[in-house]
Amino acid sequence: MKISIHTVAKDAIRLDYHLVEMLKHHSNFADEIIVMEGCSSDGTFEAIRSISDKIKIVRQPWGQTQHLPSYHDLGKSYCSGDWCIKLDADELIPEWEWSRLRAYLENTSDLLVPVRLRNFYGNYKVEHVNPQRLAWPEYKWSIYPNRPNIKFWGDGSNVRIEGKDLEFGRSGESFEVHHFGTVRHAARLREKWRTQAIRNQKHTGKYKNRGRIIPLPKWLFDLFPYNWMEPEILEDLKIYPGPYIDIVEKNPDEFTRDGFITYRHLLKKSR
Repeated sequence: MKISIHTVAKDAIRLDYHLVEMLKHHSNFADEIIVMEGCSSDGTFEAIRSISDKIKIVRQPWGQTQHLPSYHDLGKSYCSGDWCIKLDADELIPEWEWSRLRAYLENTSDLLVPVRLRNFYGNYKVEHVNPQRLAWPEYKWSIYPNRPNIKFWGDGSNVRIEGKDLEFGRSGESFEVHHFGTVRHAARLREKWRTQAIRNQKHTGKYKNRGRIIPLPKWLFDLFPYNWMEPEILEDLKIYPGPYIDIVEKNPDEFTRDGFITYRHLLKKSR
């Protein structure tokens, strides 16, 4: 059985995704990794092109406010594995899940298998545990057999079987993924959230006319970066008890962006 992972990336270096570490990590697990690289101008392509022979990079223009499901479907079309796993550039499957996941896929008759997200915040020692505040999903249905009738839908986070309801083929089993979407440079985090808001509004129809989208200069986000000590968010944080993914242990600075200010706050609060 062959497993394919596919992901998308555009200007991942400038936007402070953990793409390089994510690809290094999963090169030890997947049989192939497809990266839909959106013709970046920040050195992303150059940073990832020599990581592993397992990685196939497809350079395809992609605007960050465009409809994502079709772009993920395109990435899926390059996969040659029996099973596909769609991951974002800041999502990592812990190595302690690898053998269980592979064994499960070899024997299951399920068609849609979810990942269960642990959402880290600011650094690799702190979790955001209330998905209602930052609206992180608890699960993503993003593990599936490589079949033409399985397509991405909505915001591109999940797959479904064409012609069936959303529940059809779904598994009761799930596999942990560590999500570092809010472990990045504070200005780039603010910029990411604005981009996501525009994309969501476009998806719901507000921005059918792309001319109404007003781009903001990048330096503006540097002047007004995100505040890690947002009071409402602090209420929803807890210290992650471990264990840590091997690549986090090897390169902890890559997974620390807040200088551990939230971790120290939680330590002080617990005394």
